Amino acid sequence: MDVFAQEAEDIIVRRVAIWDLFYQGMVAAFVVGSLVQGTLIYIYWRFRESNPKNRPRTEKKEA
Repeated sequence: MDVFAQEAEDIIVRRVAIWDLFYQGMVAAFVVGSLVQGTLIYIYWRFRESNPKNRPRTEKKEA
């Protein structure tokens, strides 16, 4: 009887370990996705057309 109890316990531990790996992967994917989205938002905001720093400079010619 002890052998069967140990096998059942081993299966539960493996199942928990698999879910642990899944959640760790999900957290890693969320962090990477957040960094990518944050970088894209920064780039879009920094290089938008209405940003005064991105307007072409017009040189004034003296006549």
